[in-house]
Amino acid sequence: MKTFSKRALLRASVAPAILGASLIATAAIAQDAPQAADAEMGDTIIVTGSLIKNPNLARSTPVTATTADQIELKQNNTAEEILREIPGIVPSIGSAVNNGNGGASFVNLRGLGSNRNIVLIDGNRLVPAELNGRFDLNNIPLALIDRVDVLTGGASTTYGADAISGVVNFVTKSDFAGLEANIANQLTEEADGHYVRADVTLGANFDDGRGNVVFSVGYQQSDPVYQGDRPFSNVSIDSFTGLGGGSGTSTPSRFTNVNTTGADSITTGCGLDGQPACNAVQGNRQVTAAGGAFRGTSAFDAYNFNPFNIFQTPFERFNMYGAGRYEVSDAVEVYSRGIFSKNTVSTIIAPSGAFGISVVVPLSNPYLSAAQRNAFCAFDTTPGVGYTARFSAAECAAAATATSPTDPNYRTVTTVLSRRATELGPRISDFTTTFFDYRIGARGGITDSIDWDLSGGYGESENVQTQQGYWLNSRVRQALLATNTATCLTDTNGCVPLNVFGPDGSITAAQNAYLTANSQVTTKTSLAQVKGTVSGDFGVASPFGTDSLAFALGGEYRKYGASQESDLLSQSGDLGGAGGAAPNIDGGYDVYEAYGEVILPLVQDKPFFQDLTVEAGIRYSDYSVDGGSGYNTTTWKVAGNWTPVDGIKFRGNYSRAVRAPNIAELFAPVNTTLTNLDSDPCAGAAPTQNANLAAVCIAQGATAAQLGSIINDPAGQVNSTGGGNLALGPEKSNSWGLGVSLQPAALPGFSLTVDYY
Repeated sequence: MKTFSKRALLRASVAPAILGASLIATAAIAQDAPQAADAEMGDTIIVTGSLIKNPNLARSTPVTATTADQIELKQNNTAEEILREIPGIVPSIGSAVNNGNGGASFVNLRGLGSNRNIVLIDGNRLVPAELNGRFDLNNIPLALIDRVDVLTGGASTTYGADAISGVVNFVTKSDFAGLEANIANQLTEEADGHYVRADVTLGANFDDGRGNVVFSVGYQQSDPVYQGDRPFSNVSIDSFTGLGGGSGTSTPSRFTNVNTTGADSITTGCGLDGQPACNAVQGNRQVTAAGGAFRGTSAFDAYNFNPFNIFQTPFERFNMYGAGRYEVSDAVEVYSRGIFSKNTVSTIIAPSGAFGISVVVPLSNPYLSAAQRNAFCAFDTTPGVGYTARFSAAECAAAATATSPTDPNYRTVTTVLSRRATELGPRISDFTTTFFDYRIGARGGITDSIDWDLSGGYGESENVQTQQGYWLNSRVRQALLATNTATCLTDTNGCVPLNVFGPDGSITAAQNAYLTANSQVTTKTSLAQVKGTVSGDFGVASPFGTDSLAFALGGEYRKYGASQESDLLSQSGDLGGAGGAAPNIDGGYDVYEAYGEVILPLVQDKPFFQDLTVEAGIRYSDYSVDGGSGYNTTTWKVAGNWTPVDGIKFRGNYSRAVRAPNIAELFAPVNTTLTNLDSDPCAGAAPTQNANLAAVCIAQGATAAQLGSIINDPAGQVNSTGGGNLALGPEKSNSWGLGVSLQPAALPGFSLTVDYY
């Protein structure tokens, strides 16, 4: 899906004013992070992956950088879009993810999970977006981004826990002066997916350059792009078979315990006291397209949910960014920055419904036809059919007119209902996030070659999810307990009897209005942090080197807090197709850390040793969990690079990294939710041919009699039960990498890097 954009750019700064427009559709461009060349401009470059502020020291770990010019060329609207095409990054949740998007965008380095990396701004952490500790990329102020550095590999020694797969560091523009206004208007080649972005940035130097302030405001808005609007995505494709797939919850309705041919076992008692043997397959029948009867086989029409789903989620954001610095004296500079954003992401998925829920239906339900009632009663008297009838013909006929539960002839059947609520429309979740993160600090020089930096920060994020378009399972059950079309047997909440026995379209607006209700879940997070570093060089070089031995020492404190507050409806798990209950969660933890790092240029400017540098680092962390026991971790790294001649560099690294358990993993109560499972190991004949597999299937709840007749879940989703544990300790990771970088002088502008990890 190509996107075309028109952009008007207006700048007023040191350079001449520019007014232009462009029509752009281009791929991502990545390059090595700026190093020594930038130092010639007189600025100290903080190279991602090290605490040592020295631009002349080459790095031993691969860093990929994307600059502001490349971001402008690509017309990126969110930070997640910048990262999509960088090597080492796999697709994660972002604007192109609909089902499963919680209103945020994340990054996933090396495919190890979006909770195993850290996102930074100017080398500093920001408040996470949710209980899993992940930062929302939607809060990055793109207008102020100078470059994006991506470091893959264990970086816990430099940045602390969670950096098992690496870090993404957004470096902002420093000393911005002037006015910059950007307006972008984008459409797909099908003239949909309208996207508008506008930013205004104002900055100024003052007091003869001793101070600088910058302020930026922005707005973004995007329209949805539906999968049903493209021929290649109008029908879902099963990722296992490559064939057209869909959901097991379809329209018209599907029921269990239905017998139309006498081929299925539907009652207790079969196989006992001389009764015929039980058939292994329960009756599973779908209502015919015209309604009023059941199909004669267990086959059913899968539901094509693709047309309702979307490629591009609707998005609206307001953001502000402000920063300032001032040299109080030649030795001390104070600085500060603040970020605020408010964004709303809407996810739209196929209609709700009754997703395989157990219901009780009176045989006098007014919407049951005679043929359907007979199938539930299953009073076929053909000799040797292999089942026992649930009710006799006389009982079934008498129950059809018994409208009161007190009538001796009143009868009910228990069945499992699967019915897609196509008459209701899609399920919509609006996620509104309010985010701020503030930082203040001071830095200066101890000597000409040793600096100090002390800063503190605090941030909060609040995400409010509002769900609409969901059936309530309890109300479906209540609405089926009816013996007339006007009132339910239990008439609370204005109950309207439900017709799930007819064709698609049989459910009225009044029935849907009773079955639905909005729900809300609020997630809050906070992060308070203080850190200080001393870095520089010893003024002493190796006997065979020219650059001094460099070092950094520091300490850090962080305190995390998070909570999930759900309304009673969300806590109940009553929403049909919501994936389970959303229980209340509240917890936090804090950590004290000390760390150090050295870089040793051993040999420089010698034959076959243009540069040989080694580096090492170590970090000690002491964790304290609210209401639980504490623990400590130690991470370390060693690395080196060798440049035999100009234009070629070899590098290698080995590191020990950790990931601390997040608040969800520590504090979430035990809960049953949905997880994906298209292929059940216990399905089919496999467990009957493997004793070990059979034992596992039985341990997970199957009976010995069921082995061999278990089927794969037609919806590809099963229940999963899990929760947090205050006794959890950290994950531990060992990683190493080798690489080579080529920048031959004979090919100006050409560079090639190859890395193995």
